[in-house]
Amino acid sequence: MKVLLIQAPLGTKEPPIYPLGLSYISTALNGHDVNILDPNFSKEPFIDIGNAILSLEPDVIGISLRNIDNQERRNFFYYFKSLNPTLKLIREKRPDVFIVLGGAGFSMFAKTIMERFSEIDFGIYLEGEESFPELLDNLNNPEKVSGVYYQKDGRVFFTGLRNLPDFSKMPIPKKDIIDVKRYAVHRDAIGIQTKRGCASRCCYCTYYNLNGNRLRMRSPEHIVDEIEELVYKYNISSFMFADALFNIPMEHATYICREILKRGLKVEWSCWCEPKHMTKDFLLLAKEAGCKFIAYSPDALSDMALNSLNKTISKKDVEKVYSYAKEIDGIRTEFGFFISPPGETLKGLLSTLWFFIKANAALVLKRKGAVGLNWIRIEPETKAYEIAKGEGVISEDINLLPEDTTGKELFYIQPSLKKYNVFVDFFLGIVEFIKGRKGKSNVKK
Repeated sequence: MKVLLIQAPLGTKEPPIYPLGLSYISTALNGHDVNILDPNFSKEPFIDIGNAILSLEPDVIGISLRNIDNQERRNFFYYFKSLNPTLKLIREKRPDVFIVLGGAGFSMFAKTIMERFSEIDFGIYLEGEESFPELLDNLNNPEKVSGVYYQKDGRVFFTGLRNLPDFSKMPIPKKDIIDVKRYAVHRDAIGIQTKRGCASRCCYCTYYNLNGNRLRMRSPEHIVDEIEELVYKYNISSFMFADALFNIPMEHATYICREILKRGLKVEWSCWCEPKHMTKDFLLLAKEAGCKFIAYSPDALSDMALNSLNKTISKKDVEKVYSYAKEIDGIRTEFGFFISPPGETLKGLLSTLWFFIKANAALVLKRKGAVGLNWIRIEPETKAYEIAKGEGVISEDINLLPEDTTGKELFYIQPSLKKYNVFVDFFLGIVEFIKGRKGKSNVKK
């Protein structure tokens, strides 16, 4: 069977990210003629999609909807708007093709999306390495495959939940179905997953629902086999560990770093980490193994806000990793915080803003990192969603997936701090202006 897998067009120019999810899916589709198209490289993405459909004549088209939006309140962009024209184009070019939707963005709003777009025949809920191949064998009897949405007689049906696949037994995803070298333009473009699942239950996050709370880990040897393949087969030495938290558990991350060193691989990589269990010894080991960038998402500084966010860290943990960031050379460190999250006080807000100023002064000037500020994007089936409804931040009947939006109504602001939001917005506007002027100055030089 001919299968065309498409990374959903973003609708804006951003550095393309290697379609890791589609790479895993294509590897699982043994015995099928599979092609992957990433229109985000194109100046005319819809023309390229149309041409690919006409030239390949696929029987099935799978679309990966990875992200709904960029989750930035001040500079909001709604990727979801590109889905409707993509579906209509496919139906115009090949009316009888089976259209299958998947990806994290789809799974967050699966039933809503299926009901809104009659062009979609099937939806793969959560991970599709097992359900997608089974569906291709049962296109006329989708009810036999668990984990699938389908349309029938104008109604949407769901075949029921299925167990998440055993990630440790999956083969290394093939990287020659789409040219992986095209993505090797920046370090964070090519991802390697060491595990799936997240044991944390941060109140705003969907990882717990999308990947499960049980960590499903690959062996360090198998992970470094994939890194070796990147280096020796594709001549690519930069990548990111695409885990929710690379350093949980610490023993697993430590083993990976030691295996990289054992094999003498010269690589550069980035990752997201958790502050509480981070140690200076691990950072030095990671640096030796090629780590160049670490991101933390402590989200708040006050213990009251941290508790409301369901974080398992304290202010002391944040201060600890901040001291490491200043002390250790060779690793850029970035911190992400929320403005006015649940449980925040005026004192906590001012502490966050002060940390933003002092930490950026300490890190940016020495090119050792940065601190970012954002608001919580309210997403379904999260504690933040329930809190926002209970506090009247959003209405009971709010549509978290509107046809179009400026995004302002989709973000959480602590009600008692809402009156200060205009000042925070103004402050961040000044910061962005200064950064923009500095960027222009650097370009002229």
